[in-house]
Amino acid sequence: MTLYGAFLKGRLNALVLKRFYNPPTRKTWSKQHPDFRTRRPLVEPYNLGRLHPEKEWWRLPKKGLNPQTFMGFPDVEHITKRGGSLYTHLMDGHTLTMIVYRCLEKNVEDITIWKRLSMQALKLSMSLDPYIVSLLFLYFSRCMYYDYKFVATFTGRILATLDQFKLIECSNVLMAMENERFMHEMTRDRVILHAEALCLATANSIPPDEALRFLSSLSDITPEVKNILVALGEIIEMADLSTEEEHHIIDALYQSCEFKGHIDLISVNKMFDELCDRLDKDKECKHSRNIALLKTMAAFGYRRPLVIEIMMDRLKGNVHTCNVVELCRYMAYSSRIEYKFSTTAIRSGECHSCDFQVVLEALKYYDQIVEDHELVIQYLQGCMRSSRPLESRELKLLVEITGKISDIPTEMLLDLHEALACKQTDIPDEFQEYLDRIVVYVWNELEDLSPSDTCRIMRGSMPKESLAGKEVVERAFHRVSKVFPQLSGDEKTKFIQFCANDIHLGKKLLTLLVENPELMPRCGDAALSLLDLIEKLGPDAGTQVFQEIVERFTSSSYRIQKSAVARLKNILKQRNAMDVRT
Repeated sequence: MTLYGAFLKGRLNALVLKRFYNPPTRKTWSKQHPDFRTRRPLVEPYNLGRLHPEKEWWRLPKKGLNPQTFMGFPDVEHITKRGGSLYTHLMDGHTLTMIVYRCLEKNVEDITIWKRLSMQALKLSMSLDPYIVSLLFLYFSRCMYYDYKFVATFTGRILATLDQFKLIECSNVLMAMENERFMHEMTRDRVILHAEALCLATANSIPPDEALRFLSSLSDITPEVKNILVALGEIIEMADLSTEEEHHIIDALYQSCEFKGHIDLISVNKMFDELCDRLDKDKECKHSRNIALLKTMAAFGYRRPLVIEIMMDRLKGNVHTCNVVELCRYMAYSSRIEYKFSTTAIRSGECHSCDFQVVLEALKYYDQIVEDHELVIQYLQGCMRSSRPLESRELKLLVEITGKISDIPTEMLLDLHEALACKQTDIPDEFQEYLDRIVVYVWNELEDLSPSDTCRIMRGSMPKESLAGKEVVERAFHRVSKVFPQLSGDEKTKFIQFCANDIHLGKKLLTLLVENPELMPRCGDAALSLLDLIEKLGPDAGTQVFQEIVERFTSSSYRIQKSAVARLKNILKQRNAMDVRT
């Protein structure tokens, strides 16, 4: 072998034996593995022009490298499981507001967490802007934790910064005071006065969403609230509601039903039509929207059989998604529409208020219904106005609500009495005494009823005088007759129909109208009820009143439905009077 050959052989051996790679050892392999190595993207060199999915730790939740946080703080939903501090002492006003909202959203009930949040809110109270003050006051009113120091401090901050409040802050405070523990009457009155000044002075600059939200926060009728309703009605009339969030329109329309007779009907019509358009376009079954539409039709007398048919058709496949409150409201509001109009679309099997599916679904929550007076009354409203015989559990509800009648609020009691007076189902004889007990209580115990509420208990064909006593009925008649001109058309109709059940009261009413012709009803339905009363009393009764009504019908002063024209012609034919223009 030559020297050159030996040299080449030595170099080849040297090249083969050289190691260019050291395999990972037991101590270092975990640091190199991409699934276990701690990422340091700001230190490690890498090509920015390339994709590095192994370095995107936020896309790899299985590693557990990012702790669950919210707004940069440990997530309050999991803080009780993970342990550790919530760092409330580092939160500012906006962060604290979002953390409190997160607690409400996730139903956090830990008293320790709420106590720390409340303490931080008290520390920041002097530096918070008015919007955050109103939001924190609203959010804490929705939780189960109560701190009298928080309520006193934030009530003072509301009064101190009231001149900086806009309409949305006022609505937050009023909604918070729906909680009785957060109610402060002087603060509420001052907030309403400030809102009235805003509505009357700067109505053109108020956004429609703030107007809708403030409308949904109102409750009691006062002179200030009446002025506010006028201003809010003008804002809603001029607004484009198609761009507003649906839940704002639903809440405002639902609350508008409580202000019947005080709110502008044009604004109510606009909100109602907007929700009807969305119902037609949207194929989803939204129970809150359906209930708001049903309540509006029941309160304001809108006749929309097609809307009811669409709602009930979608409800058939989505009954199981309703909660117990929605089911009871479906039964109550749809039954009021059914009794009032009795149209073919409503009375059909598909659109019946007490549809069997709704009743069966509601009975699953029987234990929850029994514990709530409002749910019991709404359920009984739907049952009483249906032709379906009552089950044993439903009759048991009637017995239990009769035993607790003294604890029921006045408004609910009037709803129950109205449903019982207009009942269409047959009640067994052994349960009739419970109905009579409710009637006697309403007529004898509620002496401070307004004329409008008195007209409500006059509805129906129940023998009230034999149960309540002649003196009570006489007092109710005189109470309503004094304010007869101020009554609405529907209230006048109820009052006249009530007088038609008693000859003595009917003669008194006709005498009152003869002596005061200016009290003649201007509503067509009320005038027809008055003609029925004259027909009951005989051909010689109320001749002057009868002639006045005929003259108004012939001069088109009254507007009546086509279904009432035939009945009117029969009455005129019996009286040998002139024909009426149709």
